[in-house]
Amino acid sequence: MSRPNEADCNTNQGWFSTTLWSQVFSAQTPDDTQGWKALESLCERYWYPLYAFARQSGNNHEDARDLVQGFFEYILSRTFLAQADPNRGRFRSFLLGAFKHYISNQKVKQRAQKRGNGKIHASLEDPGLNEKYLAEADIASNPEYEFDRRWALNLLEGVMKELRSDWQSRGQKEAFERLKPFLLHGPGNGNETYASVASVMGITEAAFKMRVKRLREQYRTILHRTIADTVQDPSEISQELTYLQKCLQG
Repeated sequence: MSRPNEADCNTNQGWFSTTLWSQVFSAQTPDDTQGWKALESLCERYWYPLYAFARQSGNNHEDARDLVQGFFEYILSRTFLAQADPNRGRFRSFLLGAFKHYISNQKVKQRAQKRGNGKIHASLEDPGLNEKYLAEADIASNPEYEFDRRWALNLLEGVMKELRSDWQSRGQKEAFERLKPFLLHGPGNGNETYASVASVMGITEAAFKMRVKRLREQYRTILHRTIADTVQDPSEISQELTYLQKCLQG
């Protein structure tokens, strides 16, 4: 993975006035619609990492799914939001700590509640959820590690999804697919080279390299902004990037 440089962190400090984490904190105000939307957005990002954590903690598919859904409904309470404080650490750590506390206070019979009535609509009814989890050959033996690993993977998936969507909206879907193999790796990792792909696209090799460079810059920008959503201080971005890489390396 291409790692953003420190300059990117410093030039984008404006993100921190409207990060999702800060908006969640402001959602303690009953009429703060923006805060509630931020909370829903963050929960969408973390639902599968929480599900994986529940599975690694010994719960079967149904129980894990019910635990996460019940936890999301709990999150809607003002009692939970009253505890939300960006100064207390990263949202990831805050959320996992709250989830562990929630699990410890639940009985199996209380978990089988009717799903889908909450205001936070995460994709918990995915019919392939259990299969997705079981198909991961390198599932971690430590629940906390699995949560962080899934956080890292989901974060990067979200970055790539946003990047692809932007190119598609500009009518450059085919160009994106041509450039994507070179996004995180240079030539030599496959059969295609800069020159060969440039020839197919009908542009010069120099022009192709420039497009790859711009794509990487856009990727770094989105990655930084995504990480900034869940930290309180811009100085923490570099630490989160380092930890993200550590999670992916295993």
